[in-house]
Amino acid sequence: MKLLIGIVILSASCVGCARSADESFASVPAQREMLLGGLKSYSAPEEVRTAMAALKWQVLEDSGGSPRDSRPAFHVLTLVVSPFKDHGCVGELRLEFFNRRLMSTWFYPEDPSAYRAAVQPFPATGVVGGELRSPRLRVWSASDYRKRVYFAWCDERLLREQERWIEKFA
Repeated sequence: MKLLIGIVILSASCVGCARSADESFASVPAQREMLLGGLKSYSAPEEVRTAMAALKWQVLEDSGGSPRDSRPAFHVLTLVVSPFKDHGCVGELRLEFFNRRLMSTWFYPEDPSAYRAAVQPFPATGVVGGELRSPRLRVWSASDYRKRVYFAWCDERLLREQERWIEKFA
């Protein structure tokens, strides 16, 4: 009996290993989440640029591995759109991509109090982990290292995928 239980556990763990070993870190699901600005998670940078063509863009971060790296791709692209206007408030919009898929949007309004009032209900600043609005969309508000208040929308699937990559390959 103990041998049978051991075989079942080993088989289940091997199935899980095979599934995670096949993870491409590049797939795009059919259902995507609506982030700030009418943008959908998993959108490619080109799609986002087309949707927001009239706005001024700046690359804040563009990092990735070497082409000779045997690990799966790990590419982070962060774009800044400024000025950006949402709910009548002007600020800076940051777009974070993981492996060419939009993972999160971060809005730094010039007047955080006015913005918070305009987007109610929104999690209070400092709520650990933010608030899960759907099975896949997490929203939160906090201050960055420069004490600038931001409001963020993130697709949990991409965030978890990025975390799995770091756990496995970093």
